[in-house]
Amino acid sequence: MADVPTHGKYIWLTKDSTNDMLMQTYYHNKAIFFIFAITISPSMKKIPKISYKVYPNTRLKPVWFHGRQQYPIYIVVVYNRTPTYFKSYYFDLLTHPKYAIHSVIGRKEPVIDDILKKEQELLEYLVEKYILDFEIERFKQEYFRLGRDLLFEIEESFQRYMATFFHDEGLPVFASLVSEGGKHTTSENILHDLKVVLKVDSFKKLMENAAFYAPPYVPLCAFIRSRQKTSIPLFSILDWESEGIQKEFRRFIISSYPNYDVELTENYLAKLVTSFC
Repeated sequence: MADVPTHGKYIWLTKDSTNDMLMQTYYHNKAIFFIFAITISPSMKKIPKISYKVYPNTRLKPVWFHGRQQYPIYIVVVYNRTPTYFKSYYFDLLTHPKYAIHSVIGRKEPVIDDILKKEQELLEYLVEKYILDFEIERFKQEYFRLGRDLLFEIEESFQRYMATFFHDEGLPVFASLVSEGGKHTTSENILHDLKVVLKVDSFKKLMENAAFYAPPYVPLCAFIRSRQKTSIPLFSILDWESEGIQKEFRRFIISSYPNYDVELTENYLAKLVTSFC
């Protein structure tokens, strides 16, 4: 692991009154360094020391990232001076062609800062949770479970619903366009264009039927957009399990998507989350 830079921005992020826990953050050359320290009672034999870094791995060959070469984003977790390296889940996810940002000036890559922010939130949570009971394999397992993006997990099923809808409506060309287009863009983008090209009644029927025959992609995506200002909507299991989020989502469904059954929607997402345990 590279030495922690001796200059940059230092921020105290947390302080726990029980354990007197402090965390320092260093920003340097678009990598994020985190050092955790904890003051514990003299009766405890060892003081746990955990640090991690999210960084572009320049030791590997650059990979294609939406039309340009980018060093893959990696994470190193150091526990009692023993480093463990693994690839960023969010970098792998956003490397997918469908996550190119579409605009009037063409396609462009997702913002790397969005990846770093999501990694920071996830790793900060895990280190605080396991600082007194750390096992690297459990840490990694929870990292890949809690980091899973729920919107991505229901994307393919929602696109299958749209393709089936157009087949049933006698529009097989639209069905093929959705199936092929879904490999290169998100359902959110597809719905945006369908709203423009379809007749009002046809688009309304597509959206109304989705409440009964599709996973809750539409309300979940809208809920994420109402809370986030990022270029790409991301909503992890950690986000879903955060305090108050499920109650907030319930209120959002009731007020903004009353045609969706709240209980069925919540049960669907609960089963999806459980499937990754």
